[in-house]
Amino acid sequence: MTTETELKFAVDVGAAVALESALRKRGATLRTIRSRYFDTEDARLAEAHLSLRLRKAGGVWEQTLKAPGPSAIEREEESVPRPGKWGTAGRKWIPRCTRRRVPAKRSTQRCAGRSARPARCCRSTRA
Repeated sequence: MTTETELKFAVDVGAAVALESALRKRGATLRTIRSRYFDTEDARLAEAHLSLRLRKAGGVWEQTLKAPGPSAIEREEESVPRPGKWGTAGRKWIPRCTRRRVPAKRSTQRCAGRSARPARCCRSTRA
């Protein structure tokens, strides 16, 4: 398992354009990332502060489980490759998006026997 450190910055539009321009001058390219997040119907993963993601980047799918880390900006994560056509397999689904507040951390054992299903999907472009 690895620890991910993530910093997010709020910048105005002008600064974002200047930053993207500076990154491109140094050889950065944009890439599209497709992600699908899964949870049980009763949101047990979210309640345990876990996230299960299937992501496609660079033509390759990977599955990642994320858990709370040692600080507010760090998360523990484990990723494994997922071969196959996950973006086109099965019927089209429309994710159920929820913005409800999640209760305090609960045991992950409460997820036992529950099926994970798509909860949210997104497509993003990153430099």
